[in-house]
Amino acid sequence: MTVVNLFYDSGFVFGFSSIRLILSFYKMKVFSIITLVFLLSGTVVMAQEGTGEIQKESQPVFPANYSIIEISKVAVFPGCEEFENEKNKLQICLVKELNEKMEKQLSDFKDYMKEAEIYRMSTKIQFVIDQDGRIVQIKNIDKNNRLGTEAVKALERISYDMITNGEIIKPAELVNGIKVKLVYTLPVVCVVQP
Repeated sequence: MTVVNLFYDSGFVFGFSSIRLILSFYKMKVFSIITLVFLLSGTVVMAQEGTGEIQKESQPVFPANYSIIEISKVAVFPGCEEFENEKNKLQICLVKELNEKMEKQLSDFKDYMKEAEIYRMSTKIQFVIDQDGRIVQIKNIDKNNRLGTEAVKALERISYDMITNGEIIKPAELVNGIKVKLVYTLPVVCVVQP
């Protein structure tokens, strides 16, 4: 039995696998419109060699990223393990831990704020904790805010440091235990004394 997986990336089928699969079905004389529909639907297609029979096995399709309300278990940031079964406390702990790390990373930016006589700035950044427990897809939500740009750079450094030091975030899970990507929005506030 031949099993071929088809993967999608932003709605585009990886062409090489699809062309190879179409050619193999054509050689087995089982190519049809139904086969093409299977190819484009993101299912696993199985063909029993020599019989000309095609079977379809559905694969679960998961969204790229999940929000906190769509998951069963929230990601657990290092230092927050004691709250593992309490979503709200885990979120509070994650924000607290990240804010402490962010405070250290933004110390140069605070010097800039003092020189420019800016005493308070705030922004929001968005990021994803992936299935491997890494902080990825970091972006500035407030595009016209210099703090947002600096906060993204700071979180990228934090992510790199965590990976380098072996600090792993326990990823979020669905009810069935499948690890998923979880989206967070983090408010960042910088205050300096005049």
